[in-house]
Amino acid sequence: SSVRRRLFQARLLQYLKEIGNERVCLTGDLNVVEPGHVPHLASFEDHDYSFYTGLLGLGLADAYRALNPSGGHSWPRLTDHAALLTTVQLAAAS
Repeated sequence: SSVRRRLFQARLLQYLKEIGNERVCLTGDLNVVEPGHVPHLASFEDHDYSFYTGLLGLGLADAYRALNPSGGHSWPRLTDHAALLTTVQLAAAS
């Protein structure tokens, strides 16, 4: 539910803030979406968009977006494999 999602997002952001991000790689099915996503997805609420910007605000980078700056979405792929692959590619590219 949206209430559980909102609570999870708030707790995760707080935890990440407490531990710092020097060596953090956060992967998984986080159900995040960038602000300004077109088309607007009715199933996402303001807190879902804020979660994405909150992650960036902690200094984390969106590995998928770094590798695909012109658009596209990560979810049509096999995300359990794509998350690891894009993380490895991003590290190799830098």
